[in-house]
Amino acid sequence: MMQAVVRAGTEDSRRALLDAVGVVLAKEGLEGLSLRKVAAKAGLSHAAPGVLFGGRAAMLTEYAAEGFVALGRCLDEAERTASGGPSALSSVGTAYVLFAVDQPLRFQVMFRPDCLLPRDPDYLKACREAFIPLRRAIERGMDEGWIAAGEIEDVTLAAWSLVHGLAMLWFSKHLAGRVRPEPHTLAQRVTALFAGAVSMRGQAAAAQ
Repeated sequence: MMQAVVRAGTEDSRRALLDAVGVVLAKEGLEGLSLRKVAAKAGLSHAAPGVLFGGRAAMLTEYAAEGFVALGRCLDEAERTASGGPSALSSVGTAYVLFAVDQPLRFQVMFRPDCLLPRDPDYLKACREAFIPLRRAIERGMDEGWIAAGEIEDVTLAAWSLVHGLAMLWFSKHLAGRVRPEPHTLAQRVTALFAGAVSMRGQAAAAQ
């Protein structure tokens, strides 16, 4: 019984610290985030983050891994609820951009390997599984015949590069004054254009 209580208390403390990471990030930014500040925000001792995680990088790695799990859920829902054809690829891409816009601080930590433990098994697993819905949408396109056979790796990389780049441009403010300031519409337009181009390429390959 005592071990169960200790384990539950440990998990509660880890949860409190991970939640506090987001609060400190919003106020201090990544460069200003410290174990002491996170512990203070969580209402725990200054030693707690080191004891429970082992260090700042390990704590941020778990925070980032949770982000990839959440991203994967968003992409999965987008892919599963989309109608057939290129709209599935467009929907997944739009969901990626909207996740980034909705959770900009976590999203940016997710892609800062210099601040993380990038070889952590749980982090790698979460990162890998987050992109399964994107690959599934592309595989569906190949099965339906609008994506050329054998191009799954190229299309996956191109799709990811497009939506990740769009999200980073949004964060940089370079799009201000150039496009309508509404990320959902912008993401839909851009991803639909990409999906349409991929579809035309697939149809051309099928006609040869």
